[in-house]
Amino acid sequence: MSEVLKDEIFYDQSGGGATFSGGEPMMQTDFLAALLERCRQRGISTVVDTCGYAPDGDFDRVYDLVDLFLFDLKLMDETLHVEYTGVSNNLILANLTSLAMRGQKVVVRIPMIPEITDTRQNLDAVAVFLRPLRNVRRISLLPYNKLGEDKAKRFKLGDRGLRLETQSPDEMHRRAAWLASHGYEVKIGG
Repeated sequence: MSEVLKDEIFYDQSGGGATFSGGEPMMQTDFLAALLERCRQRGISTVVDTCGYAPDGDFDRVYDLVDLFLFDLKLMDETLHVEYTGVSNNLILANLTSLAMRGQKVVVRIPMIPEITDTRQNLDAVAVFLRPLRNVRRISLLPYNKLGEDKAKRFKLGDRGLRLETQSPDEMHRRAAWLASHGYEVKIGG
């Protein structure tokens, strides 16, 4: 909490607050809940940046202490999700549905990985999945960032052979406009 409080003057001036990301903050729910509670006591707004892969009871535990969830949604096809992330997306989709049913404090973020998550097929599936979740109206499209490729080399994770290029601004705007045509408020970037 001492680290969070170092920026308290900025929160007061900007109306901002503390964002908990990671790794995955929901993997340390006891620690996260304690920090969120302390922030709540100090009047500091809170954001949790999550991939959604956590027991649903963990989200229940922190829900009332969080002002906004930034919820990453990668692939709708379960087989592809397992191939690229190593886990099924069933728990992730169930958690997103549960959060959305509770209120309007979820922004879906889609990491736009060329030819993987930024495909028309995946974005169509995202729009279909989100349609009944009336409380989720905001989407952020996160342009591909090549930093992950460098990190894979640094940590000797092997050459995954992706060698992808970041989307052009025009490509990103076309994808954003298409999702916006489905009634979503779409932002490019974080």
